[in-house]
Amino acid sequence: MAKLSPRTVKKIRSYLEKRSDEPEARTLLGLIPRATRKIAERKEQAFAAIKPGFSRRELRQTKVKERGSLRSRLRAFGMERCGGNCEVCGRYFGEALHMDHYFGGSNKSRMEKRFGLDCIWMICPTDHYAKTKNHPNRERWDCLFRDHCLRHGYDTAKMFKEAQR
Repeated sequence: MAKLSPRTVKKIRSYLEKRSDEPEARTLLGLIPRATRKIAERKEQAFAAIKPGFSRRELRQTKVKERGSLRSRLRAFGMERCGGNCEVCGRYFGEALHMDHYFGGSNKSRMEKRFGLDCIWMICPTDHYAKTKNHPNRERWDCLFRDHCLRHGYDTAKMFKEAQR
């Protein structure tokens, strides 16, 4: 059985509605809601088997809350460490600092398992933009981050080796 996107089902439905005076079109039109309902039920049953007691919406909201609380804990850790000063240029920005994941991405597994909290630094918007654009070059940013890690006692060799994978 072919999988149809909601957009395709909508197009088919509108096509059949234009021909609703034909008996075949009326029959097919009556099957569409039942088929889409059955697909939704099957998805929900499969999902319930994976996470018993949770609906999709509840699980999504839980994940969003967990991700948000992790982000806020990381940000609080970074702000406490830097004291409101940019960890690149040293200027005071207070709460306007950006939390930057040096090796990229805010994926939860990458933050916790692969790199930990030591790959996060709080930088001003200007430096964050420049780092994102690799301006002036990657070597300069690697050097600045290594200095940052040495200042805080992080193992740079291990982090850069892990980032190469």
